[in-house]
Amino acid sequence: MVILSLRNLMGATTGTIVLLLALVHGILSGWEAERVLNQEVGTSLAAVAEGLSSRLNGDMQARAALTQVLTQVEALGDPAVAQRIVDQMGDQDPALAWAGITDKDGKVVAGTRGILVGQSIAQRPVYVEGIKGTFMGDVHEAVLLAKLLPNVTGEPLRFVDVSAPIKGQDGSVRGVVAVHYSWDWARRLVTDPLSPMQGRSGLETILVAADNRVLLGPRDLLGSMLPLESTRRAREGMVGWRVERWPDGKDYITGFAADQRQRVVKGLAWTVLVRQPVEIAYAPADGIRYLIFWSGLGLAPLFGALGWLVANRIARPPQGSDR
Repeated sequence: MVILSLRNLMGATTGTIVLLLALVHGILSGWEAERVLNQEVGTSLAAVAEGLSSRLNGDMQARAALTQVLTQVEALGDPAVAQRIVDQMGDQDPALAWAGITDKDGKVVAGTRGILVGQSIAQRPVYVEGIKGTFMGDVHEAVLLAKLLPNVTGEPLRFVDVSAPIKGQDGSVRGVVAVHYSWDWARRLVTDPLSPMQGRSGLETILVAADNRVLLGPRDLLGSMLPLESTRRAREGMVGWRVERWPDGKDYITGFAADQRQRVVKGLAWTVLVRQPVEIAYAPADGIRYLIFWSGLGLAPLFGALGWLVANRIARPPQGSDR
Protein backbone atom coordinates (compact mmCIF):
# COMPACT_ATOMS: atom_id res chain seq x y z
CA MET A 1 0.00 0.00 0.00
CA VAL A 2 2.90 2.36 0.84
CA ILE A 3 4.65 1.50 -2.43
CA LEU A 4 1.44 2.06 -4.35
CA SER A 5 1.03 5.48 -2.78
CA LEU A 6 4.67 6.29 -3.54
CA ARG A 7 4.20 5.31 -7.16
CA ASN A 8 1.15 7.52 -7.48
CA LEU A 9 2.89 10.41 -5.72
CA MET A 10 5.97 10.20 -7.93
CA GLY A 11 3.86 9.90 -11.03
CA ALA A 12 1.66 12.84 -10.13
CA THR A 13 4.62 15.00 -9.11
CA THR A 14 6.63 14.23 -12.23
CA GLY A 15 3.62 14.70 -14.49
CA THR A 16 2.83 18.06 -12.91
CA ILE A 17 6.43 19.26 -13.25
CA VAL A 18 6.55 18.22 -16.90
CA LEU A 19 3.18 19.87 -17.51
CA LEU A 20 4.34 23.16 -15.95
CA LEU A 21 7.66 23.07 -17.83
CA ALA A 22 5.82 22.57 -21.11
CA LEU A 23 3.53 25.53 -20.37
CA VAL A 24 6.40 27.80 -19.31
CA HIS A 25 8.43 26.82 -22.38
CA GLY A 26 5.48 27.62 -24.62
CA ILE A 27 4.97 31.02 -23.03
CA LEU A 28 8.66 31.96 -23.12
CA SER A 29 9.04 30.74 -26.70
CA GLY A 30 6.02 32.80 -27.71
CA TRP A 31 7.43 35.92 -26.07
CA GLU A 32 10.82 35.43 -27.72
CA ALA A 33 9.25 34.90 -31.14
CA GLU A 34 7.17 38.05 -30.66
CA ARG A 35 10.23 40.06 -29.61
CA VAL A 36 12.25 38.95 -32.63
CA LEU A 37 9.44 39.62 -35.12
CA ASN A 38 8.66 43.02 -33.61
CA GLN A 39 12.34 43.91 -33.78
CA GLU A 40 12.35 42.99 -37.46
CA VAL A 41 9.31 45.19 -38.11
CA GLY A 42 10.89 48.17 -36.38
CA THR A 43 14.23 47.66 -38.08
CA SER A 44 12.58 47.49 -41.51
CA LEU A 45 10.71 50.77 -40.90
CA ALA A 46 13.93 52.44 -39.75
CA ALA A 47 15.68 51.22 -42.89
CA VAL A 48 12.92 52.64 -45.10
CA ALA A 49 13.12 56.00 -43.28
CA GLU A 50 16.90 56.08 -43.68
CA GLY A 51 16.69 55.27 -47.38
CA LEU A 52 14.09 57.95 -48.07
CA SER A 53 15.98 60.56 -46.06
CA SER A 54 19.21 59.83 -47.91
CA ARG A 55 17.37 59.95 -51.23
CA LEU A 56 15.81 63.35 -50.48
CA ASN A 57 18.98 64.99 -49.24
CA GLY A 58 21.08 63.44 -51.99
CA ASP A 59 18.71 64.68 -54.68
CA MET A 60 18.67 68.22 -53.26
CA GLN A 61 22.45 68.27 -52.94
CA ALA A 62 22.76 67.14 -56.57
CA ARG A 63 20.46 69.96 -57.69
CA ALA A 64 22.53 72.46 -55.70
CA ALA A 65 25.69 71.13 -57.37
CA LEU A 66 24.08 71.51 -60.80
CA THR A 67 23.17 75.11 -60.01
CA GLN A 68 26.75 75.82 -58.96
CA VAL A 69 28.05 74.38 -62.23
CA LEU A 70 25.62 76.52 -64.19
CA THR A 71 26.99 79.69 -62.59
CA GLN A 72 30.37 78.92 -64.21
CA VAL A 73 28.98 79.23 -67.73
CA GLU A 74 30.41 82.49 -69.05
CA ALA A 75 27.79 82.74 -71.78
CA LEU A 76 25.12 83.48 -69.16
CA GLY A 77 26.06 87.13 -69.64
CA ASP A 78 24.25 86.99 -72.98
CA PRO A 79 20.47 87.14 -72.27
CA ALA A 80 19.63 85.16 -75.41
CA VAL A 81 21.98 82.30 -74.44
CA ALA A 82 20.76 82.44 -70.85
CA GLN A 83 17.15 82.14 -72.07
CA ARG A 84 17.95 79.06 -74.15
CA ILE A 85 19.70 77.43 -71.20
CA VAL A 86 16.84 77.94 -68.73
CA ASP A 87 14.33 76.71 -71.31
CA GLN A 88 16.39 73.57 -71.87
CA MET A 89 16.56 73.02 -68.11
CA GLY A 90 12.77 73.12 -67.91
CA ASP A 91 12.37 70.73 -70.83
CA GLN A 92 14.78 68.19 -69.35
CA ASP A 93 13.62 68.24 -65.72
CA PRO A 94 9.88 67.79 -65.03
CA ALA A 95 10.45 68.75 -61.38
CA LEU A 96 11.69 72.22 -62.36
CA ALA A 97 8.86 74.74 -62.11
CA TRP A 98 10.87 77.84 -62.98
CA ALA A 99 14.50 78.80 -63.50
CA GLY A 100 15.81 82.30 -63.94
CA ILE A 101 18.97 84.34 -64.36
CA THR A 102 19.13 87.75 -62.72
CA ASP A 103 21.53 90.65 -62.91
CA LYS A 104 23.35 91.82 -59.81
CA ASP A 105 20.36 93.93 -58.78
CA GLY A 106 17.85 91.09 -58.90
CA LYS A 107 16.22 91.91 -62.23
CA VAL A 108 15.33 88.77 -64.21
CA VAL A 109 17.12 88.74 -67.58
CA ALA A 110 16.08 85.18 -68.53
CA GLY A 111 13.31 82.99 -67.18
CA THR A 112 11.58 79.72 -68.08
CA ARG A 113 9.24 80.41 -71.04
CA GLY A 114 10.00 84.10 -70.55
CA ILE A 115 8.13 84.22 -67.23
CA LEU A 116 9.16 87.11 -64.95
CA VAL A 117 11.68 88.47 -67.48
CA GLY A 118 12.13 92.17 -66.80
CA GLN A 119 10.72 91.90 -63.28
CA SER A 120 12.64 92.11 -60.03
CA ILE A 121 12.96 89.30 -57.51
CA ALA A 122 15.31 91.31 -55.33
CA GLN A 123 13.01 90.90 -52.31
CA ARG A 124 12.63 87.15 -52.63
CA PRO A 125 14.77 84.79 -50.48
CA VAL A 126 15.95 82.91 -53.56
CA TYR A 127 17.81 86.10 -54.58
CA VAL A 128 18.55 87.61 -51.16
CA GLU A 129 20.24 84.41 -49.98
CA GLY A 130 21.51 83.27 -53.37
CA ILE A 131 23.63 86.35 -53.92
CA LYS A 132 25.50 85.53 -50.70
CA GLY A 133 26.35 81.95 -51.70
CA THR A 134 24.81 78.63 -52.70
CA PHE A 135 21.37 78.52 -51.07
CA MET A 136 18.77 75.84 -50.47
CA GLY A 137 15.39 77.16 -49.35
CA ASP A 138 12.66 75.24 -47.55
CA VAL A 139 9.16 74.64 -48.83
CA HIS A 140 7.05 77.76 -49.44
CA GLU A 141 3.98 78.78 -51.40
CA ALA A 142 4.38 80.57 -54.71
CA VAL A 143 4.19 84.36 -54.58
CA LEU A 144 5.17 85.95 -57.90
CA LEU A 145 4.55 82.73 -59.84
CA ALA A 146 1.22 81.78 -58.29
CA LYS A 147 -0.84 83.06 -61.23
CA LEU A 148 1.79 82.59 -63.92
CA LEU A 149 2.34 78.84 -63.83
CA PRO A 150 -0.18 76.13 -64.74
CA ASN A 151 -1.82 74.45 -61.76
CA VAL A 152 -3.93 71.40 -62.53
CA THR A 153 -4.33 70.31 -58.90
CA GLY A 154 -6.12 73.41 -57.64
CA GLU A 155 -3.93 73.32 -54.53
CA PRO A 156 -1.55 76.22 -53.75
CA LEU A 157 1.71 75.88 -55.67
CA ARG A 158 4.65 75.14 -53.39
CA PHE A 159 8.33 75.24 -54.23
CA VAL A 160 11.76 74.35 -52.91
CA ASP A 161 14.43 76.89 -53.87
CA VAL A 162 18.03 76.48 -55.01
CA SER A 163 20.18 79.43 -56.02
CA ALA A 164 23.82 80.47 -56.35
CA PRO A 165 25.72 83.65 -57.29
CA ILE A 166 27.21 84.25 -60.71
CA LYS A 167 30.70 85.70 -60.30
CA GLY A 168 33.09 87.27 -62.74
CA GLN A 169 36.74 86.39 -63.06
CA ASP A 170 37.54 89.16 -60.59
CA GLY A 171 35.23 87.56 -58.00
CA SER A 172 32.55 90.25 -58.21
CA VAL A 173 28.90 89.15 -58.18
CA ARG A 174 27.21 89.65 -61.54
CA GLY A 175 23.88 87.97 -60.89
CA VAL A 176 22.12 84.92 -59.50
CA VAL A 177 20.94 81.59 -60.91
CA ALA A 178 17.60 80.97 -59.19
CA VAL A 179 15.56 77.77 -59.47
CA HIS A 180 12.15 76.80 -58.08
CA TYR A 181 11.47 73.06 -57.91
CA SER A 182 7.88 71.87 -57.66
CA TRP A 183 6.96 70.32 -54.32
CA ASP A 184 5.38 67.44 -56.24
CA TRP A 185 8.97 66.35 -56.89
CA ALA A 186 9.48 65.63 -53.18
CA ARG A 187 6.10 63.89 -52.91
CA ARG A 188 6.98 61.52 -55.74
CA LEU A 189 10.47 60.98 -54.38
CA VAL A 190 9.00 59.86 -51.06
CA THR A 191 6.06 57.80 -52.26
CA ASP A 192 7.49 56.00 -55.32
CA PRO A 193 10.04 53.86 -53.41
CA LEU A 194 7.23 52.74 -51.09
CA SER A 195 5.18 51.24 -53.91
CA PRO A 196 6.43 47.67 -53.28
CA MET A 197 5.44 48.09 -49.61
CA GLN A 198 1.93 49.38 -50.16
CA GLY A 199 0.61 45.95 -49.26
CA ARG A 200 1.66 46.56 -45.69
CA SER A 201 -1.57 47.91 -44.28
CA GLY A 202 -1.44 51.21 -42.46
CA LEU A 203 2.09 52.14 -43.58
CA GLU A 204 2.52 55.93 -43.83
CA THR A 205 5.42 58.29 -44.48
CA ILE A 206 5.65 61.71 -42.83
CA LEU A 207 8.16 64.41 -43.76
CA VAL A 208 8.86 66.91 -40.99
CA ALA A 209 10.59 70.28 -41.38
CA ALA A 210 13.28 71.62 -39.06
CA ASP A 211 10.63 73.54 -37.09
CA ASN A 212 8.56 70.33 -36.56
CA ARG A 213 6.00 71.36 -39.17
CA VAL A 214 4.58 68.45 -41.18
CA LEU A 215 5.37 68.91 -44.88
CA LEU A 216 4.12 65.59 -46.23
CA GLY A 217 1.87 62.97 -44.73
CA PRO A 218 -1.77 62.25 -43.88
CA ARG A 219 -4.11 65.19 -44.46
CA ASP A 220 -4.99 65.53 -40.80
CA LEU A 221 -1.31 66.16 -40.00
CA LEU A 222 -0.32 68.49 -42.86
CA GLY A 223 0.85 71.86 -41.58
CA SER A 224 0.58 70.84 -37.93
CA MET A 225 3.45 70.81 -35.45
CA LEU A 226 4.79 67.38 -34.57
CA PRO A 227 7.28 67.53 -31.67
CA LEU A 228 7.86 63.79 -31.30
CA GLU A 229 10.76 62.10 -29.56
CA SER A 230 11.50 60.34 -32.85
CA THR A 231 12.19 63.65 -34.64
CA ARG A 232 14.46 64.81 -31.82
CA ARG A 233 16.50 61.62 -31.99
CA ALA A 234 16.71 61.78 -35.78
CA ARG A 235 18.11 65.33 -35.64
CA GLU A 236 20.75 64.11 -33.21
CA GLY A 237 21.98 61.79 -35.94
CA MET A 238 20.23 58.63 -34.77
CA VAL A 239 18.57 56.15 -37.10
CA GLY A 240 16.17 53.76 -35.44
CA TRP A 241 12.63 53.04 -34.37
CA ARG A 242 10.43 53.23 -31.32
CA VAL A 243 6.84 52.71 -30.28
CA GLU A 244 5.43 56.21 -29.96
CA ARG A 245 2.06 57.76 -29.16
CA TRP A 246 0.96 60.24 -31.84
CA PRO A 247 -1.42 63.21 -31.56
CA ASP A 248 -4.40 61.01 -32.50
CA GLY A 249 -3.84 59.08 -29.26
CA LYS A 250 -2.79 55.89 -31.05
CA ASP A 251 0.50 54.02 -30.73
CA TYR A 252 2.62 53.49 -33.83
CA ILE A 253 5.89 51.74 -34.54
CA THR A 254 7.85 54.69 -35.90
CA GLY A 255 11.04 54.45 -37.93
CA PHE A 256 13.04 57.70 -38.09
CA ALA A 257 16.04 59.19 -39.89
CA ALA A 258 17.38 62.60 -40.93
CA ASP A 259 20.21 62.68 -43.46
CA GLN A 260 22.03 65.94 -42.71
CA ARG A 261 25.22 65.29 -44.65
CA GLN A 262 26.47 68.48 -46.31
CA ARG A 263 27.89 67.55 -49.69
CA VAL A 264 27.45 70.92 -51.41
CA VAL A 265 25.40 73.14 -49.13
CA LYS A 266 23.76 72.88 -45.73
CA GLY A 267 20.68 70.67 -46.04
CA LEU A 268 17.13 71.42 -45.01
CA ALA A 269 17.18 69.24 -41.87
CA TRP A 270 14.10 67.31 -42.94
CA THR A 271 13.18 64.30 -40.84
CA VAL A 272 11.55 61.24 -42.41
CA LEU A 273 9.18 59.21 -40.24
CA VAL A 274 7.69 55.91 -41.39
CA ARG A 275 4.92 54.64 -39.13
CA GLN A 276 2.55 51.69 -38.82
CA PRO A 277 -0.17 51.15 -36.19
CA VAL A 278 1.01 48.83 -33.44
CA GLU A 279 -1.99 46.54 -33.74
CA ILE A 280 -1.27 46.00 -37.44
CA ALA A 281 2.52 45.80 -37.18
CA TYR A 282 2.39 43.32 -34.31
CA ALA A 283 -0.41 41.16 -35.72
CA PRO A 284 1.92 38.50 -37.26
CA ALA A 285 3.90 38.27 -34.02
CA ASP A 286 0.73 37.97 -31.96
CA GLY A 287 -0.45 35.16 -34.22
CA ILE A 288 2.78 33.21 -33.79
CA ARG A 289 2.79 33.79 -30.03
CA TYR A 290 -0.77 32.49 -29.71
CA LEU A 291 0.07 29.50 -31.93
CA ILE A 292 3.06 28.56 -29.78
CA PHE A 293 1.11 29.08 -26.55
CA TRP A 294 -1.91 27.02 -27.56
CA SER A 295 0.29 24.33 -29.09
CA GLY A 296 2.17 24.12 -25.82
CA LEU A 297 -1.05 24.10 -23.86
CA GLY A 298 -2.40 21.28 -26.01
CA LEU A 299 0.76 19.17 -25.74
CA ALA A 300 1.34 19.83 -22.04
CA PRO A 301 -1.19 17.21 -20.83
CA LEU A 302 0.41 14.65 -23.14
CA PHE A 303 3.88 15.36 -21.73
CA GLY A 304 2.44 15.33 -18.23
CA ALA A 305 0.86 11.91 -18.80
CA LEU A 306 4.10 10.55 -20.25
CA GLY A 307 5.98 11.88 -17.22
CA TRP A 308 3.50 10.20 -14.91
CA LEU A 309 3.85 6.86 -16.73
CA VAL A 310 7.65 7.01 -16.63
CA ALA A 311 7.69 7.86 -12.93
CA ASN A 312 5.17 5.15 -12.24
CA ARG A 313 7.35 2.66 -14.10
CA ILE A 314 10.44 3.66 -12.14
CA ALA A 315 8.62 3.38 -8.81
CA ARG A 316 7.28 -0.12 -9.60
CA PRO A 317 8.81 -2.73 -7.27
CA PRO A 318 11.02 -5.45 -8.80
CA GLN A 319 9.19 -8.56 -9.91
CA GLY A 320 9.22 -11.32 -7.32
CA SER A 321 9.60 -8.95 -4.34
CA ASP A 322 7.29 -9.18 -1.37
CA ARG A 323 4.27 -7.03 -1.39
